[in-house]
Amino acid sequence: MVNPNFTDAYAMNYNLNMQRELPGQMVLQVGYVGSQGRHLNIVYEGNPISPAGTAECAATPACVTNLADQAIFYPSHSMYAPGNIFASVGTQGSEGVSNYNSLQVQLKKRLSHGLTFQAAYTWSHSIDDTSGYEGSGAAPGSTRTTDPFNFALDRGDSNFDARHRFVVNYTYELPIPKWNNPFGKYVLEGWRVSGITTLQTGFPIIVGDTADLSLQCPVASPFSYYGCWDTPNAVGYPGIYNPRNTTLQYSTNPSPLPNYYFNPNAFAQETPGQLGNEGRNNFHGPGINSTDLALSKLVKFSETRQVELRMEAFNLFNHSQFLFSGNITAFEDINAPSQFGRVTTAYQGRVIQLGAKIYF
Repeated sequence: MVNPNFTDAYAMNYNLNMQRELPGQMVLQVGYVGSQGRHLNIVYEGNPISPAGTAECAATPACVTNLADQAIFYPSHSMYAPGNIFASVGTQGSEGVSNYNSLQVQLKKRLSHGLTFQAAYTWSHSIDDTSGYEGSGAAPGSTRTTDPFNFALDRGDSNFDARHRFVVNYTYELPIPKWNNPFGKYVLEGWRVSGITTLQTGFPIIVGDTADLSLQCPVASPFSYYGCWDTPNAVGYPGIYNPRNTTLQYSTNPSPLPNYYFNPNAFAQETPGQLGNEGRNNFHGPGINSTDLALSKLVKFSETRQVELRMEAFNLFNHSQFLFSGNITAFEDINAPSQFGRVTTAYQGRVIQLGAKIYF
């Protein structure tokens, strides 16, 4: 269903930049870049359980036991239409808002003495109550659905918010020796080093509770059009740990487990009939530290016949780039005790490849 007040989304973008030429063929640019988004596409449950229905269900043990089918077994609990007629109504609206602010610094060096590079640093903060159609709940099980009773409860860091990002790319042509002989021409001449280094803080971690204990959601999958907006209670500080050497005992696990990134005991399940207090995207996951480097050698036999030899290394220093459940956007479910709070996968480690190219 589409909200009858649905309207087109729009964005307002603005920036202010200053440039300064520096010695050494370099140009420095410092700028502020921002944007505001209004009437963004958002999805939510259009026929949730009413507050009165939630209270009645919480006081009825049989209803709590059958919470997955509450709308069907207790149709009067539904807010707008009987649950046994319209169990779940997926709704698309345009109530979403966002704002983005950033400081962007860039340093460029034009080619001189064989060296050229471009370095860019961005400090930014993106806040919204929806990070796109999928990000507001259209993909149950991979995100947290929008709360239809109060959209403001989902306002937080954007799913793609990376607070700090530094990227530098560079190319250096080794000096050509002044040896006018075959050894200098075919062995020492034509070497080049190039690469790109990326340093970035992590994306937010979405913490959810798929047990539907708030009793506000009409039914569980496969009948629910979108997922539930339930969230656990925050009962402590989650902390940030090094998963390489952190072992913790989660309250629901029989024994300690390794590879924890945050403390799972900082969260607890909701009290039946009450929505948890954990906000959206309150803390961030592991960052990125990667360097890709290439060493190449160009051998010229004539103007038209050349051979290029290359050795390329991706993630040269073999830094572990951790992932939650194999995804960049981490959805952590408190009801997955063996996984909650742990990182068990990572991007591919160091990769080295050799190549040759013939020009004729």
